[in-house]
Amino acid sequence: MSMEPMGNAASIPQVRIIRPGADDSPSGGRFGGGTLLSLNLEDVQALAERFVRDARERVSRLEEEARSLEVRVAQRRAVLQVEELTARRSAEAQIAGAREAFEAEASSLRLEAVGKGRAEGLEEGRKAGREEGYRKGFEEGYREGREAGYREAHQAESDRLKAEAGPLCQSLGSLIQEIGSRRETILRAAREELLPLAMEIAKKIIKREIRECPDAALHNVRKAIDLSFRRNGLTVHVHPEDLALVQRYAPDIAGSFTGIGNLSILSCEDVGRGGCRVVSGSGMVDLRVETQLELIEQTLFRQIGESDPFDVPTRGPSGVPPAVPPSPAAPAAPKAAQAVKKILEGTS
Repeated sequence: MSMEPMGNAASIPQVRIIRPGADDSPSGGRFGGGTLLSLNLEDVQALAERFVRDARERVSRLEEEARSLEVRVAQRRAVLQVEELTARRSAEAQIAGAREAFEAEASSLRLEAVGKGRAEGLEEGRKAGREEGYRKGFEEGYREGREAGYREAHQAESDRLKAEAGPLCQSLGSLIQEIGSRRETILRAAREELLPLAMEIAKKIIKREIRECPDAALHNVRKAIDLSFRRNGLTVHVHPEDLALVQRYAPDIAGSFTGIGNLSILSCEDVGRGGCRVVSGSGMVDLRVETQLELIEQTLFRQIGESDPFDVPTRGPSGVPPAVPPSPAAPAAPKAAQAVKKILEGTS
């Protein structure tokens, strides 16, 4: 729709309004097929004012709606914020609860794992400790038992030998005191029978001790070297079965003495087990067991030949033979029995 002023000096200015019709092409004339309305200026102003008023009312309504919408939006935002805060707090509470539950479960699992690991470690430690303790205890017990067994066996054998020799010594003492009253008739028999018997017993006991304790050869070698006057160039004769033992300890033996220039160890058949013979530039030291037994035997025979051991009066002042006191309480034990007993105790 368009308006065109129409000039008319005698009348009020008019405005022509063209309302487009159905055919608004140039072929329909100047204004096509539109409808031409003629309005004056007042009508136009009134119409414009109405348009403006309607527009203002519409704007006012739109502003009211906008304000109402803003209020609703603010309320909705507030509600959403509250809901969001509530949801956030709920979520945080759930997360915190889940975290606490997870931490509690993790702590429980950790404690359970620690307890299980500690129990397993304790069991393994106990097992290892038992095995280690058993091994150490077995080793110590075996070593101590072996040493104790050796000591006990040695002590038992020594006690047995002493027990065997004790009654013999007592029997010899009683027999010697008994034959004191019959000195003339029994002295020769004692020389021929009792002393050889005692010496044979002593020889057997000493030889058995030497077999069970081979260190006797080392003891005699040291003693013979100690008795040697000149120790430069010593030759030691030992039994063939004692040769390896003496040769093994020869450096120790030589180191325990001063002045030994050369020490030779030789085996010799005429030297018995446990004995030795040391030859040096100054002479010879014979510590063979046979030689020592011969010296003991000679000493015993010489003691028996004396009058003191058997100088027991055959009759008392009244002519009655004195009572023979018990051998353990005898005031003077026979020297021969004491000598045999000393030999036997020395071998143990």
